[in-house]
Amino acid sequence: MAEAPRKHAAIVSVDIAGFSALAERDAAQALAHVARVRGHAREITARHNGRIFNTAGDGLMLEFANANDALNAAIALCEIEREAKLRFGVHFGEVTETATGDLLGHDVNVAARLQAEAAPGTILVSQIIYTNADPALAERLQPRGKIKLAKMRTLMNVYALDPSGAPVKARATTPTLAVLPFDTPARDRATRTLADGVSEEILYAVSRLDGLKVIGATSSFAFRGRDKPRAAKALNATHILDGSVRRTDDRVRISASLAGGRVGCGALV
Repeated sequence: MAEAPRKHAAIVSVDIAGFSALAERDAAQALAHVARVRGHAREITARHNGRIFNTAGDGLMLEFANANDALNAAIALCEIEREAKLRFGVHFGEVTETATGDLLGHDVNVAARLQAEAAPGTILVSQIIYTNADPALAERLQPRGKIKLAKMRTLMNVYALDPSGAPVKARATTPTLAVLPFDTPARDRATRTLADGVSEEILYAVSRLDGLKVIGATSSFAFRGRDKPRAAKALNATHILDGSVRRTDDRVRISASLAGGRVGCGALV
């Protein structure tokens, strides 16, 4: 069986912000909304020498040969559909084309993850797009620093653009908590096991809270004994919770501290 052809392409991921809420209120209006966006996308994509390769749900995936065509198309679609509050993610990389014309690969996923991080009505692009864009386009891109995309390990530099020229505000981020293994001065296995158990119970409890992302034990426990700033940076956590377990005769004292960003440590006993 022949291997699927691989190539390099600029990928634009498009999503309609608030579509689910609109569909719940008025399904007919939501479908008409999607049809209008797709119609404009077809015209603009063809004008910039690209194609639509996926139309799952209310989203669109577009392919272009280079960063400039991808950016110009995204800007044009964003401007003509300003009321729709579209979100865009733009990335360039290696893709695999299937027999049906769909594109697959890590770099396609990167474009989709960038789109998920974009504020409604704005375009979020990767470093490689910024680097390969014409100077006139690159000047319009505002640096947003490094972010960690969902379900991906590496941090990446991103740039944002609002075609209206307004400063791009960062999306509200969900607090991310890492629970580090609790320390203990005791050397016996029973107390050390108890300390780990306390950490795991806390991690389980906070992972059930709404509005909070909790890093798994496998990742956070790898930073046993490490300083909190280093752990926070490596895990891309906004907050770190750690503590200690002390055992004296038949009494156990558990203390914990929470640190995050500019917030100091507070004892939770």
